[in-house]
Amino acid sequence: MRDGIDAATAAELEKDGVYIINFIEFHLDTVERLTTAHSDLTIDLKQGDGSQLYSAVQGELTFGRVTESQAMTVGSMQFVRSGVSQAGLAIALSEDTIDKKIKLYRGLMDTSDYTVIGDPVLIYVGRIRSFSLNESPNDTATLTWDTASSLADFNGTAGRRNNQEDQTSFLTLTQGPVPPTDLGFEFAYQLKTDVRWGTTNG
Repeated sequence: MRDGIDAATAAELEKDGVYIINFIEFHLDTVERLTTAHSDLTIDLKQGDGSQLYSAVQGELTFGRVTESQAMTVGSMQFVRSGVSQAGLAIALSEDTIDKKIKLYRGLMDTSDYTVIGDPVLIYVGRIRSFSLNESPNDTATLTWDTASSLADFNGTAGRRNNQEDQTSFLTLTQGPVPPTDLGFEFAYQLKTDVRWGTTNG
Protein backbone atom coordinates (compact mmCIF):
# COMPACT_ATOMS: atom_id res chain seq x y z
CA MET A 1 0.00 0.00 0.00
CA ARG A 2 1.31 3.46 -0.93
CA ASP A 3 0.01 6.68 0.64
CA GLY A 4 -3.18 4.92 1.76
CA ILE A 5 -3.85 3.45 -1.71
CA ASP A 6 -3.75 -0.31 -2.19
CA ALA A 7 -1.47 -1.90 -4.79
CA ALA A 8 -4.25 -2.76 -7.26
CA THR A 9 -5.52 0.83 -7.31
CA ALA A 10 -2.00 2.24 -7.62
CA ALA A 11 -1.30 -0.02 -10.60
CA GLU A 12 -4.54 1.03 -12.33
CA LEU A 13 -3.68 4.71 -11.85
CA GLU A 14 -0.53 4.17 -13.92
CA LYS A 15 -2.64 3.49 -17.03
CA ASP A 16 -3.40 6.16 -19.62
CA GLY A 17 -7.15 6.02 -19.01
CA VAL A 18 -9.13 5.10 -15.89
CA TYR A 19 -12.83 4.84 -15.05
CA ILE A 20 -13.33 6.84 -11.85
CA ILE A 21 -16.42 6.18 -9.76
CA ASN A 22 -17.66 7.78 -6.57
CA PHE A 23 -19.64 6.51 -3.61
CA ILE A 24 -21.67 9.05 -1.64
CA GLU A 25 -23.34 8.43 1.70
CA PHE A 26 -26.00 10.79 3.03
CA HIS A 27 -26.26 10.00 6.75
CA LEU A 28 -29.75 11.36 7.31
CA ASP A 29 -32.39 9.70 9.49
CA THR A 30 -32.09 6.87 6.96
CA VAL A 31 -28.68 6.44 5.30
CA GLU A 32 -28.88 6.89 1.53
CA ARG A 33 -26.04 5.30 -0.44
CA LEU A 34 -25.44 6.37 -4.04
CA THR A 35 -22.82 5.74 -6.70
CA THR A 36 -21.88 7.53 -9.91
CA ALA A 37 -21.24 4.16 -11.57
CA HIS A 38 -23.54 3.18 -14.45
CA SER A 39 -25.37 0.56 -12.35
CA ASP A 40 -26.04 -0.41 -8.74
CA LEU A 41 -23.07 -1.82 -6.84
CA THR A 42 -22.83 -3.89 -3.67
CA ILE A 43 -19.48 -3.31 -1.99
CA ASP A 44 -17.72 -3.33 1.37
CA LEU A 45 -15.91 0.02 1.79
CA LYS A 46 -14.03 -1.33 4.82
CA GLN A 47 -15.55 1.15 7.28
CA GLY A 48 -17.15 -1.44 9.55
CA ASP A 49 -20.54 -1.44 7.82
CA GLY A 50 -19.99 -4.62 5.78
CA SER A 51 -21.29 -4.95 2.23
CA GLN A 52 -23.87 -2.33 1.30
CA LEU A 53 -25.91 -1.57 -1.81
CA TYR A 54 -25.03 1.72 -3.53
CA SER A 55 -27.73 2.75 -5.99
CA ALA A 56 -26.84 4.32 -9.32
CA VAL A 57 -27.83 7.99 -9.27
CA GLN A 58 -31.12 8.72 -11.01
CA GLY A 59 -30.68 12.10 -12.68
CA GLU A 60 -27.37 13.82 -11.98
CA LEU A 61 -25.21 14.28 -8.91
CA THR A 62 -22.35 16.78 -8.97
CA PHE A 63 -19.96 18.06 -6.34
CA GLY A 64 -17.01 20.42 -6.29
CA ARG A 65 -13.53 20.27 -4.90
CA VAL A 66 -12.88 20.97 -1.25
CA THR A 67 -12.31 24.70 -0.74
CA GLU A 68 -10.27 26.13 2.12
CA SER A 69 -9.16 29.56 3.26
CA GLN A 70 -5.55 30.39 4.10
CA ALA A 71 -6.59 30.77 7.73
CA MET A 72 -7.66 27.09 7.81
CA THR A 73 -11.12 27.96 9.05
CA VAL A 74 -13.48 26.07 6.75
CA GLY A 75 -13.10 23.26 4.24
CA SER A 76 -16.35 23.08 2.28
CA MET A 77 -17.99 21.21 -0.58
CA GLN A 78 -21.34 21.58 -2.32
CA PHE A 79 -23.38 18.58 -3.48
CA VAL A 80 -26.06 19.15 -6.14
CA ARG A 81 -28.54 16.48 -7.20
CA SER A 82 -30.81 17.21 -10.15
CA GLY A 83 -33.68 15.29 -11.74
CA VAL A 84 -35.09 14.26 -8.36
CA SER A 85 -38.62 12.85 -8.63
CA GLN A 86 -41.53 14.11 -6.55
CA ALA A 87 -41.30 10.96 -4.44
CA GLY A 88 -37.61 11.59 -3.80
CA LEU A 89 -38.33 15.24 -3.03
CA ALA A 90 -40.95 14.25 -0.46
CA ILE A 91 -38.43 12.00 1.27
CA ALA A 92 -35.77 14.74 1.27
CA LEU A 93 -38.19 17.26 2.77
CA SER A 94 -39.25 14.85 5.50
CA GLU A 95 -35.67 14.36 6.71
CA ASP A 96 -33.85 16.52 9.26
CA THR A 97 -30.75 17.42 7.21
CA ILE A 98 -28.88 20.19 9.03
CA ASP A 99 -25.65 18.99 10.70
CA LYS A 100 -26.05 15.52 9.23
CA LYS A 101 -23.03 13.78 7.72
CA ILE A 102 -22.03 13.27 4.09
CA LYS A 103 -19.17 10.94 3.16
CA LEU A 104 -17.51 10.77 -0.26
CA TYR A 105 -15.36 7.85 -1.45
CA ARG A 106 -13.51 7.57 -4.77
CA GLY A 107 -12.53 4.38 -6.54
CA LEU A 108 -11.73 2.85 -9.92
CA MET A 109 -13.65 0.41 -12.09
CA ASP A 110 -12.33 -2.23 -14.48
CA THR A 111 -14.05 -1.52 -17.82
CA SER A 112 -13.55 -5.11 -19.03
CA ASP A 113 -15.88 -6.66 -16.45
CA TYR A 114 -17.20 -3.61 -14.55
CA THR A 115 -15.85 -4.63 -11.16
CA VAL A 116 -14.35 -2.26 -8.60
CA ILE A 117 -10.56 -2.30 -8.48
CA GLY A 118 -8.98 -2.41 -5.04
CA ASP A 119 -10.51 -0.41 -2.19
CA PRO A 120 -12.17 3.00 -2.73
CA VAL A 121 -10.62 5.79 -0.66
CA LEU A 122 -12.53 8.05 1.73
CA ILE A 123 -11.70 11.57 0.50
CA TYR A 124 -14.19 13.80 2.31
CA VAL A 125 -16.35 13.81 5.43
CA GLY A 126 -18.54 16.84 5.96
CA ARG A 127 -21.64 18.03 7.76
CA ILE A 128 -24.58 19.73 6.08
CA ARG A 129 -24.67 23.47 6.82
CA SER A 130 -27.58 24.41 4.56
CA PHE A 131 -30.09 22.78 2.23
CA SER A 132 -32.08 24.25 -0.65
CA LEU A 133 -34.30 23.05 -3.48
CA ASN A 134 -35.51 24.31 -6.81
CA GLU A 135 -38.53 22.67 -8.45
CA SER A 136 -38.69 22.30 -12.24
CA PRO A 137 -41.74 22.44 -14.56
CA ASN A 138 -41.29 18.76 -15.45
CA ASP A 139 -42.17 17.64 -11.90
CA THR A 140 -38.56 17.13 -10.87
CA ALA A 141 -36.38 19.11 -8.50
CA THR A 142 -32.78 20.09 -7.89
CA LEU A 143 -31.49 19.64 -4.34
CA THR A 144 -28.39 21.42 -3.06
CA TRP A 145 -26.47 20.65 0.12
CA ASP A 146 -23.70 22.96 1.32
CA THR A 147 -21.33 21.12 3.62
CA ALA A 148 -18.30 21.89 5.73
CA SER A 149 -15.55 19.56 6.87
CA SER A 150 -16.29 17.74 10.11
CA LEU A 151 -13.35 19.57 11.76
CA ALA A 152 -14.05 22.94 10.14
CA ASP A 153 -15.24 24.83 13.21
CA PHE A 154 -11.83 25.82 14.52
CA ASN A 155 -13.14 29.23 15.60
CA GLY A 156 -16.18 27.88 17.41
CA THR A 157 -16.77 28.07 21.14
CA ALA A 158 -14.88 25.40 23.07
CA GLY A 159 -17.12 22.42 23.71
CA ARG A 160 -18.79 22.41 20.29
CA ARG A 161 -16.49 20.68 17.81
CA ASN A 162 -13.05 21.47 19.12
CA ASN A 163 -13.42 18.98 21.96
CA GLN A 164 -11.86 15.59 22.60
CA GLU A 165 -15.05 13.58 22.04
CA ASP A 166 -15.73 14.99 18.57
CA GLN A 167 -12.07 14.69 17.56
CA THR A 168 -12.02 11.05 18.66
CA SER A 169 -15.27 10.37 16.77
CA PHE A 170 -13.86 12.00 13.62
CA LEU A 171 -10.55 10.10 13.76
CA THR A 172 -12.30 6.80 14.43
CA LEU A 173 -14.57 7.46 11.45
CA THR A 174 -11.76 8.34 9.05
CA GLN A 175 -9.00 6.04 10.33
CA GLY A 176 -10.89 2.89 11.21
CA PRO A 177 -12.22 1.25 14.36
CA VAL A 178 -8.89 1.33 16.29
CA PRO A 179 -9.27 4.05 18.95
CA PRO A 180 -6.93 6.98 18.08
CA THR A 181 -4.44 8.29 20.63
CA ASP A 182 -4.34 11.95 19.49
CA LEU A 183 -5.22 14.03 22.57
CA GLY A 184 -4.81 17.44 20.93
CA PHE A 185 -8.23 18.68 22.11
CA GLU A 186 -8.24 17.01 25.52
CA PHE A 187 -8.22 20.29 27.46
CA ALA A 188 -9.75 22.58 24.83
CA TYR A 189 -12.80 23.20 27.01
CA GLN A 190 -10.60 25.07 29.53
CA LEU A 191 -9.43 27.68 27.01
CA LYS A 192 -10.95 31.15 27.09
CA THR A 193 -9.28 32.28 23.84
CA ASP A 194 -9.37 31.11 20.23
CA VAL A 195 -7.27 28.11 19.25
CA ARG A 196 -4.89 29.22 16.46
CA TRP A 197 -3.57 26.61 14.03
CA GLY A 198 -0.49 26.76 11.82
CA THR A 199 1.21 29.77 13.45
CA THR A 200 4.14 30.19 15.81
CA ASN A 201 5.27 33.03 18.07
CA GLY A 202 8.20 35.24 17.13
